[in-house]
Amino acid sequence: MRVCTKCGASKPFSGFHNNKSKKDGITNECKVCRAKRTLLYRKKHRNEIRERKKRDYRKNPDAWHSAKLRQMYGLTAQEYIQMFESQNGKCLICKQAEMHRRRLSVDHEHRTKKVRGLLCVKCNAVLGQVGDSPALLRTAANYLEGKIG
Repeated sequence: MRVCTKCGASKPFSGFHNNKSKKDGITNECKVCRAKRTLLYRKKHRNEIRERKKRDYRKNPDAWHSAKLRQMYGLTAQEYIQMFESQNGKCLICKQAEMHRRRLSVDHEHRTKKVRGLLCVKCNAVLGQVGDSPALLRTAANYLEGKIG
């Protein structure tokens, strides 16, 4: 057990983060207090954080993109490039090339996180808006074709 220096509560070691620089390897602040402190910091410094991220992205967009691919989809930059080349640099749905220096979005099945392909921003947004529902998309297509309504 350890006492949090912020809230004074006695908690098991699992309630604290690891810190290898500390003698016992555990932080003095519990996870709950750390989360609150982090949230307050992010709210207070929102604009500074946003500007720092923009600056980091401008310095090295490929490194930023690679980290995001790895973190969010488990893809390496090389795997993304292979997918991009296999699709001839075009969206799988509308067949338009990437526009305005925006990369094609990685489309994935939200439940399984399985990557399906690369889509333009518009097509990716459409799938997101309908909750990846093929039935809803078919109904929308029937509506546009004048078959219902």
